[in-house]
Parts: sequence; C-alpha cells; structure tokens
Amino acid sequence: GSQDEDGFVTIRGRRRNVFITSLGRNVTPEWVEQEIRQFAGIRHVLVSGESRPYPVALVSAGADVATADIGRAIEAANVRLPDYARVRRWWRAPRPFSFDDGLLTANGRLRREAIAARYGAQLDALYQQELAS
Repeated sequence: GSQDEDGFVTIRGRRRNVFITSLGRNVTPEWVEQEIRQFAGIRHVLVSGESRPYPVALVSAGADVATADIGRAIEAANVRLPDYARVRRWWRAPRPFSFDDGLLTANGRLRREAIAARYGAQLDALYQQELAS
C-alpha cells in the first residue's frame, strides 16, 4: 500500500501475496495483475517473482485474443509500473483458468498455490530463457 500527501492510504493487494525479488523489492502481484487485466480479452494473470530478479506472468486469455495482443497489453501495463514491478517475461496458459480445474475459487479469485503447482515448470522456464540467451 501507500499513503498520499493528504494522508489517504491505498491498499494494493494482500500482504500474504507480496513477494520479494532477489534485489530486495517488495511487489504486490495483484497490483501488477490489475494493470495487465485492464486490456480486453485477458481473463486472469498470475504474477510471480519470489527471490527472482524480476516478475514474470502467466496469462489466461480468451481464444479470440492474439498472443501478440497479450504482449502489447503487458508492454502498455509496464509503462505505468515502476521498473522493479515490470513483467519481463510471460507465458500464455493453454486454456483459461476455471473453478472446475481447481485454479479459481468459487468467486473467481486465483488459487495461487494450485496455479504455481500446475505451471511451476513454465514459470521457471521463463527465467531459463534469459540464461540461454
């Protein structure tokens, strides 16, 4: 969260979801996810980066959304984010997250642990891409 000059407090996410990058920056994933989800067709976004140099994202979008459009949405969101919260790599989920597959709660919130368990290898691979470059 933050406090403005008039003393108003803004909460950007749940404290338990905050991750700390390897550079020591605290990032609230809901804040970054909301910036990306503002674009049409993007249904869900999971941002991750605990003990990593930068955040990465797993994006769930409608079938009518082109992969290039997701990339443009992330680029546009990154313009509004500070450098430490910008998503540098991302991966498109093969199908939308749902309650039936155990990746969303009954009210549509992300089940972060379940998503990380299912797609952890893909999230890790986003960091491996940089090592291979």
